[in-house]
Amino acid sequence: GRSNSNPAFIRALAKYFFEQGEAVAAQMKAVKVLHSKAENLPVENLFAAVNWDLKLQGVVNPFVGELLTKGGNVGLRQVGLEVNFQLRRPEVQKFLDDYTLKLAGEVNKTTLNAVKDQISTGLESGESIPEIRSRVQDVFANSSKARAESIARSETSRAQMAGQVQGYKQSGVVEGIAPLVSADACEFCQAIAEEFRNGIGLEDDFFKLGDVIHGTNGGEMKVNYTNIKHPPFHPQ
Repeated sequence: GRSNSNPAFIRALAKYFFEQGEAVAAQMKAVKVLHSKAENLPVENLFAAVNWDLKLQGVVNPFVGELLTKGGNVGLRQVGLEVNFQLRRPEVQKFLDDYTLKLAGEVNKTTLNAVKDQISTGLESGESIPEIRSRVQDVFANSSKARAESIARSETSRAQMAGQVQGYKQSGVVEGIAPLVSADACEFCQAIAEEFRNGIGLEDDFFKLGDVIHGTNGGEMKVNYTNIKHPPFHPQ
């Protein structure tokens, strides 16, 4: 189906990837010698001129804040309260900052690994520095729009659900949540709904980082991003 994510969110992410690609390519021009062994490559140095995690956090913060507020208001309405969600509360601001910095770190780690892979491949093929630089630029050119759309789509869902839970907390009347899944849900969501049919407390986790979720059909899925406190339980 079509994404209901904010086009401005997608554009802001795509612009960030483009700027990051330009900066990394410029750094590569300054690299005169690449080590022959890929694992010795100081690829991190190509990203060192800017604190990319803080830069990306600044890009996503307003969009995630909007999504938290939207979800928070849904949560408050669900329990019959006609008050507005308070994004400015210190505990919500801390949650927002932690959430967006974690997101930025994971996105940048994925980019760094993709760049490392391309440089390794170029070195193994005996390519020249300009050829390798072109490979690296392709990482950003090929991924910026598609990745921006993918991140905006998954975060639209995840941040709104996080906001809903924050809204329940602000209501003062909700103690816990339980998963509701559709009849055609995947094996993992079905297993989670069964395991947690009695719900969990608002401060508790469904799963911790590193846990393995066992599906109803025998599949396994490792929790590899962060502790899971609310749906969605896996990437969309």
